[in-house]
Amino acid sequence: MLKKIVLLAAMSVALNAASLTVYNTGVDAAHAVLAAGAIDPHYTNGTTTVFVEGTVNAAWVPNTSTSKWVGPDAGDGSSLSGGTYSLVYRTTVDLTGFSAPSALITGRWAADDGGGDILLNGISKGLTTNNAFSAYTNFTLNSGFVPGINTIDFKWHDDIGPGGLRVEFLTATANLNSQTPEPASIALMLSGVAALAFFRRK
Repeated sequence: MLKKIVLLAAMSVALNAASLTVYNTGVDAAHAVLAAGAIDPHYTNGTTTVFVEGTVNAAWVPNTSTSKWVGPDAGDGSSLSGGTYSLVYRTTVDLTGFSAPSALITGRWAADDGGGDILLNGISKGLTTNNAFSAYTNFTLNSGFVPGINTIDFKWHDDIGPGGLRVEFLTATANLNSQTPEPASIALMLSGVAALAFFRRK
């Protein structure tokens, strides 16, 4: 009996995780991919507009129904920006109502010619794209979150020719504040269960 109660208590804590809202590159509010040349509403840059790429470089990871490449050009395949530049594309995640320390976000990214870093709330996470633009590189963000709005910055660069960024989130969860048991409460509950089992045996 005691084992079952303890197991149920542990399960209630584990099941407390809820989904966070994050957006891949090149999608709308319903997570459907946008048309080529559309402005990505979920990624911003301080100096240039973030456009959805349509026809992309053959060496890039292909666009799919899950995400698309974005970059600083019209995105119609005929005017892909060339040259040397470094950009930071920012997206946000809202942790209002969630326990910030419990947040966990995983994903994968690619960039032409490469991704230099991922910053969470302005703090470098030291994450780079190992495969540049031909394949994804996985990333994990599990510390440094704060209550409310959090910023995730993807730093990438282009050395010559067309450039772009691709981001796909795989998981994004955090515990709800209203349902997050305090450690002291969990300990008290378990001690009470143990006492009940002891007196039952007596």
